[in-house]
Amino acid sequence: MEFRGERVTLKELSIDHIESYMRMFSSTVKQLLHVDNNICERAYIEYCIQQHMQRRYFCFTIFDNYEQILIGSLFLKSPHDYKGQLESWINEDYWGSGRYQESLALITREYFDRSTVSLITAHVYTDNMRSYKAHKKFGFMDIALIDGVYGKQYMLAYKR
Repeated sequence: MEFRGERVTLKELSIDHIESYMRMFSSTVKQLLHVDNNICERAYIEYCIQQHMQRRYFCFTIFDNYEQILIGSLFLKSPHDYKGQLESWINEDYWGSGRYQESLALITREYFDRSTVSLITAHVYTDNMRSYKAHKKFGFMDIALIDGVYGKQYMLAYKR
């Protein structure tokens, strides 16, 4: 399954994407997401693939349509997950290009069409203002300021 936009295509996360994912998961992205090492991230990706195959998660990689390379990912987890449903990143070489906004539009439309869920939540650390502003620009609303593992987080929500 894949969803194609003008600038990006979302493709189901698979084992075949792991090496490209890890190459584009830069030190800048790791720092903003508080990821300590590649071993943990690789194990998490493998777990997410299993969850996606069992239809518990909705996991997609973001491919640039012009360069035909993986540039990020979007995972939507259970609405009952206490850490927020949306987990996402895009390599910093593609920030400000509109690709993330288009990716959000593709994933939210498909997720809402395929589920009974009417609200998507995201948690963004207060030191990640670029992510916070990108979500606000898309239409996410502020819900609360909460304590995260690494400091304060904005709790955001996007309605169907």
